[in-house]
Amino acid sequence: MLDIRTSLYHTFLSSVIGAALLMAVGIGYFRIEFEQSNFAEDARILRDSYVADQKSWIKNVVGQMVAAPPVSAKLSARTTSSTGGIR
Repeated sequence: MLDIRTSLYHTFLSSVIGAALLMAVGIGYFRIEFEQSNFAEDARILRDSYVADQKSWIKNVVGQMVAAPPVSAKLSARTTSSTGGIR
């Protein structure tokens, strides 16, 4: 009779531990999946924002270069002013 009680006790204990372990693994899996999904969404938003900022910065720099006088005009103006207008 003592062996049956011990066996029943161990069976019940191992079943409860197994069920708790299975629930913990399941909850952990879904929690990790949720966090990974949030991270992927945040990374996409950050990447899109960075690309948009870089595009506007490049457009600004290109606009400044297009609007600036050519380098040769700057050099000729500099040499003309340093020699008193006569070259």
